Amino acid sequence: MKIISKKYEVGEDAIALRYCLETFPKAIVLSGANSNIHLEANLKTNQFSLTHAEMEQLNAFGISRESYWNERKQLAWN
Repeated sequence: MKIISKKYEVGEDAIALRYCLETFPKAIVLSGANSNIHLEANLKTNQFSLTHAEMEQLNAFGISRESYWNERKQLAWN
């Protein structure tokens, strides 16, 4: 993801947000920004689009729903 973020001159958060926007076009994607600096960085999400090859590369990070929820259940704060 670092290579892609350098290509578009944005942070990795912006790459993740762009991925979500392109993967789930009808969803409302929340950035989680908690400061003006973070919000400004995340707004760069609207300044680029990912290529098909980049989307495929990012798809490799995916895990199954079952794995995700099993991992979350093991967290101490649950």
